[in-house]
Amino acid sequence: RGCYISILNIIQGDADAIDPTQVHKALQRIRERKLVDFIPWGPASIQVALARKSPFVESSHKVTGFMLANHTIVHELFSRLLGQYDQL
Repeated sequence: RGCYISILNIIQGDADAIDPTQVHKALQRIRERKLVDFIPWGPASIQVALARKSPFVESSHKVTGFMLANHTIVHELFSRLLGQYDQL
């Protein structure tokens, strides 16, 4: 079971659909309740970028999002892949 090193969230939407204070409160709840495991040797890094809805991309949703995370479990993936390669 791994843990997160950092998380980047990009949230796009109408100006009236995204409330930065609600986003901040949600992040505080995540940190306080420890809903996400972060590395013990560094600070919990959650970055959020709020952006206006793109005029070039059609979407029926008021708010869309994207999350990019750096997780330590990728070590297991590469170890398993290397083991399978060695068996060839």
